[in-house]
Amino acid sequence: MAEPDRANLLAAIAENHEAIAATMVKHRLQRLLDTHLSAARLHALVVLEMHGPQPAGDLARALGVSAASVTGLVDGLEKAGFAERRPDPDDGRSRVVHATATGVAAWRDAVLGPTEIDAGILDHLSDDELALIARAAAVLRRAVTDVTESA
Repeated sequence: MAEPDRANLLAAIAENHEAIAATMVKHRLQRLLDTHLSAARLHALVVLEMHGPQPAGDLARALGVSAASVTGLVDGLEKAGFAERRPDPDDGRSRVVHATATGVAAWRDAVLGPTEIDAGILDHLSDDELALIARAAAVLRRAVTDVTESA
């Protein structure tokens, strides 16, 4: 039997990835809906973690919302314990919005945390299949790291 060519292998990987991703995203979105973490709050927390603490005006621009909208958004994040306003170290008259550890954990758990289906899928696999997936995942992780760190 002939070895599949690279184009066919890539097509098979893409097809399987799309099918798996569609199912997994559905379950992750349900998990996100169950957390009652709004899209706006999620967006703000991700921006604050990825780009660091920001004045409210900068956060508003990053989110594409008005200053008034971001004020209400940050008020809600503070009330939930997900963010806090701290004095700006460069300008004591200004305040900077920081994501709290609780806020970072909330968005990461909602988006990246394990779902009920994850355990069921892994329980369905044999030890040999798990070993194969573990090796493939390590190879893929290395490739992702190499590509993203060189970009």
